[in-house]
Amino acid sequence: MTRVFISHSAADRMLVEEELIAFLHGVGVDTWYSSDDIMIGSDWESHIKEGLLYSDWFLVVLTPCSVQSDWVKVELDWAFEQRREKIVPLLLQPCAWKSLHLLLRSIQVLDYASDPNRAKEKLVALFADFYRAAPKVRQIEDRLSPEAVDDRNARWDQHYTALQSLDPAARFARQKMMSQRKLKRYGLEIHELKAELQQLGYFSGAIDDEFIPELAVALESFQRRNNLRHVDGFFGEFTYLTMESVTRLRKAKLLDPQKRDSVE
Repeated sequence: MTRVFISHSAADRMLVEEELIAFLHGVGVDTWYSSDDIMIGSDWESHIKEGLLYSDWFLVVLTPCSVQSDWVKVELDWAFEQRREKIVPLLLQPCAWKSLHLLLRSIQVLDYASDPNRAKEKLVALFADFYRAAPKVRQIEDRLSPEAVDDRNARWDQHYTALQSLDPAARFARQKMMSQRKLKRYGLEIHELKAELQQLGYFSGAIDDEFIPELAVALESFQRRNNLRHVDGFFGEFTYLTMESVTRLRKAKLLDPQKRDSVE
């Protein structure tokens, strides 16, 4: 599960909890933020360091109070040294945020104050664990008997053959309908699929909730590159689990440089 360190002013703690914490937890994102049960002094500093070290992302909440906070400045300094590619500035309230750190202006700020819904969509695209449904999918697959698997493969072979005879518009309509059905079944969103395919290098469009032809093409490219049984542009169980496997291997490569030559 992705873990996000939330840097904020103590004066904004209730606002952060109300606006961000519950939302992020609801989409499967773990968070670390300083609450009022942390010991003061050296114990507090040690706790902060632990939170920073064991978080994947650094989210700095920008408000009039946070831009005046010495601790937020210290935490942000650490983030620019240790997590520079993983810093997300979130404008929660209008403020002179550029005064907080000179390097902040080099990073796109998410404007929650002006458009909370759009900012939340971007946070999900960045933080949410797209593979949270993978255990459920594997469990369903493991329960299928060999006969059931053979029957399903035969049906999909017929379906794939029929798909090839459709004109482009009808083909895309089928790709869109079936992919949306599968995404909904497993509690996943189109923007999450787009964001993940973008991370894997197959999609370069806008990260939103519109299923577009370019997304179907990206799915086909992924399926073809990873030798799936059908290159049909549908998001389904096999494509999903293969995406998870590729992502896991890529993460392993990042953690172990010796694996760089064996994983694309």
